[in-house]
Amino acid sequence: MNDNFDNNEIKLDNASKSEEFSAKKIKKIDVLVFIACLLIAFSVWCYASYLDDPIVRQEITINLVLENGEATEYLTANDKTIIVYGAKSVVSGITSLTVKVDRAEFHTYNTDVVIDMDFPNGIQSHQEQITVQLKQSK
Repeated sequence: MNDNFDNNEIKLDNASKSEEFSAKKIKKIDVLVFIACLLIAFSVWCYASYLDDPIVRQEITINLVLENGEATEYLTANDKTIIVYGAKSVVSGITSLTVKVDRAEFHTYNTDVVIDMDFPNGIQSHQEQITVQLKQSK
């Protein structure tokens, strides 16, 4: 009878090792599934945020302002409109951009001067400079 008890004990010991191994295997699978779910959730969030506020292009008007100039002087530009791009929530609220130009930039009338433009945060353009001429009314 004692031999029978020992055999049952060995069988129980092997069964507990098998259950322990399968429990570890299940834990590894659970971790992999959790990581996969996190990656999928992040991908869906990125896609939804892009749909909610996509990158758009918009044409805006450039307003030139001459600082420290005479009353008879004014500015002209070759291109009065440019294309800007950025998040729809930022770009849709902008229809024009004011560029301030100091009179000290010009030495003579009717000469092209390249002026750098500063854009608000979140707005970009391939055209970051504008060519301006100083003219004098008669």
